[in-house]
Amino acid sequence: MSMKIYKQLVVALVMAALSFSAMADESKPEKSSTPAKFYFLDNVGLYFGVIDETVNDFISAAADKKIERLYINSQGGDAHFGIIFGHWVYDNQIEVEVPSLCMSACANYVFTAAKTKIIRPSALVIWHGSAEQWTIREMNKKYEDYLALSLAGKASKEQIAYLDSDKLRYEGSNQLLSEQRQFFKKINVNEYITRLGHEPVFYKRVWVATVGVMNKMNIQNISAPEGYGNIDYLKKHHPDRIDRLVSFGLNSEHEVAKLD
Repeated sequence: MSMKIYKQLVVALVMAALSFSAMADESKPEKSSTPAKFYFLDNVGLYFGVIDETVNDFISAAADKKIERLYINSQGGDAHFGIIFGHWVYDNQIEVEVPSLCMSACANYVFTAAKTKIIRPSALVIWHGSAEQWTIREMNKKYEDYLALSLAGKASKEQIAYLDSDKLRYEGSNQLLSEQRQFFKKINVNEYITRLGHEPVFYKRVWVATVGVMNKMNIQNISAPEGYGNIDYLKKHHPDRIDRLVSFGLNSEHEVAKLD
């Protein structure tokens, strides 16, 4: 990469990080009225903002380029488009760098799929659930229980009405779950990282994990600041978020444990 291109990249990253820090809110990981933007500089792709149908535009625009690295700042977004993005990253052996924040669908599918993952100083990769989480499983079980009653001719009017109103959600949920399971099987990552803070104990809505925990989930080849994800790291770089995040590390038995 030439010095001119490098300087352009640095300027773009700084400006994007400044605007992104104002819009990103981990309490509402997928809500943003700010449209996603992407750029290309030499062999580098830059993606800033919510993960949505813009991913398709990015992939189409990248088709005639030899992209080797993706700089991404994203608060997450649509899981379906996140999985599409993740397949592109994995299939093209892309190196992913997080200058500021990669959350939700970004963490689940883009970060995990990268050939090499780079977390810059003070940056965060934040998880908060997926298509496999317990709330969705409970809703699906309710639908399936009511469906069984309906097929047996034993469902009440209220239960039949519920089946009618929930049919599209149920079918969409199963389709997304199938896509997610195929994705994690392909990249050989333990999807439990996407549910770690909610199951078996619901700690907080969002969480971070140390490199050791991510490695244990078979998320490999991570370059991160020393102490990334532990309490001291959060206190130093994100004191305003410490009360909203839970951190997971490995205990003396090399088991995943909540850090205090």
